Amino acid sequence: MRVTKKERDCLIKVKENGDGSFPVRLCEVAKLMGVRPPSVLELVERLQGKGLLKSRSGMIRLTAQGQREYERIMLNHRVFESLYVQSGISADDACREIEAFDYFLDNSNAEAILKKIGNPSVCPHGKPIRSRAGGG
Repeated sequence: MRVTKKERDCLIKVKENGDGSFPVRLCEVAKLMGVRPPSVLELVERLQGKGLLKSRSGMIRLTAQGQREYERIMLNHRVFESLYVQSGISADDACREIEAFDYFLDNSNAEAILKKIGNPSVCPHGKPIRSRAGGG
């Protein structure tokens, strides 16, 4: 499934600002994204249509499919971030640049690159490259 850049950003904000068992508020996501709540509502509705989010009474959480999409994006992001840093680019610059394309990369390329750069377990910011479940 493909998402847009804005949808990617919304998924990440929902995942990284909820605590897993408790959803995040739509107004909080809007604030984190620097947009108005109606813009986030539109994103949430699109992501619900794709089966990636659930929303109820202004509270948002990832679905199981949304969690897999988040993990796919993060695998790409953290692998390419590691590659950039190994190539001499600062971690913050790498992170900023990779946000522009991590959401449309195929994981098979990330897997090949991960092997080439020595299978690091964490990205340059110290976050695990793979989810705890072992997936991407």
